[in-house]
Amino acid sequence: MVRARAVAEEAELACVFVHEDLDSCDGADYPVVHRRVQEALRAELGNAHYVLAVEEMEAWLLLFPDALSELVGAWKLPAKYRGKDTGRLADPKGILMREVSKGGRRYRESDAPAVLEKAVTLELHRDPVGSNRSWTRFGADIETCCRDHLKQPTRRR
Repeated sequence: MVRARAVAEEAELACVFVHEDLDSCDGADYPVVHRRVQEALRAELGNAHYVLAVEEMEAWLLLFPDALSELVGAWKLPAKYRGKDTGRLADPKGILMREVSKGGRRYRESDAPAVLEKAVTLELHRDPVGSNRSWTRFGADIETCCRDHLKQPTRRR
């Protein structure tokens, strides 16, 4: 599908990013799963990057508490989750639904793009509050794509 779209748009295929949630906390299985799919993607497409979010994408959102609050003023990340490795938190989506959006509009999966957009607009994505191995890998893959495939220098994510 990616190649067909590039042909239809008369575009060069530079990089492909394929996102999937791991659906489990960060652990020994993460690099094994990532490597297996990454190698298959590279063999098929060349310049492809497997974006495997540990646990789920919502673990990334917990890295940007100010983006959450900026999007919905009542959303607050409890102190016990700040500065943590969000890839090791069980049920990050539940944390967003039960604890971050307590007393305000509930978090919905459809809010994820807006939270990430807010993090980028406020440049919070450059300095996450906490850590997450899959977020760090995603940033490194973006830098690789820009440097090696698009021939563009990048600023730190």
